[in-house]
This record gives sequence, structure tokens and C-alpha cells, in this order.
Amino acid sequence: MNWKRKSSGSRCREEEQRERLIQQAAADPPDGLRSCKGCCVPRGCVAVLVGGGAEPEERVVVDVRALGQPCVRALLDMAARELGYDQKGVLRIPCAAAEFRRAVAADGHRCMR
Repeated sequence: MNWKRKSSGSRCREEEQRERLIQQAAADPPDGLRSCKGCCVPRGCVAVLVGGGAEPEERVVVDVRALGQPCVRALLDMAARELGYDQKGVLRIPCAAAEFRRAVAADGHRCMR
């Protein structure tokens, strides 16, 4: 006889809370009006600024696992060539926000504004 641990449903609650935090982070004003901007990024996610040049910069919250996927890694390599590795502060990726979202979606990870 094998005993299996019964799911308490806490996993679903954790996922719901994580989704709520991602949505809250997406709703934050990008111009720094909040006093604690970084605390709104859920655990396991990272906020990046995409855009630049003629494209307005946009804050995007993405699952950290997406940064290792091939499409997103190519954008990170491009950012390293253009901006270097010694960036201070927030991670910046000089591409259109729509292009970044397509790269994340192509690899199957969630991406929110």
C-alpha cells in the first residue's frame, strides 16, 4: 500500500497570490511614484525596462526562468553588446516591448506589463 500526501490546496493559493502580485506590479506607475517599487515584484520574477531610443521605455515583469530561454537570451545578448555588462540599477533591454513579449510568449512563460 502506498500513501500519498493529500494536496491541501496551498499550491493553488500560492499561484493565485503570485498572479495577483504580477498584476499589481504591472499596474504600478513607471515613473517612480511608489515609494517601494521593487517590493511589488513577486518572488521568482524580475522587472526589466524594455524600449529605448525612439521607443518609450516600459516596465515589464517576467518570470525569471524566461531569461534563460533561447529567444529571450538572444535579446539579452543584444543588450549586452549595446549597453555592456556594467549596467547599474534595473535591467534594460533595448527592443520594442511587443518584441520582448513575443520572445517570452514563444518560450511559454508569462509576461505582464
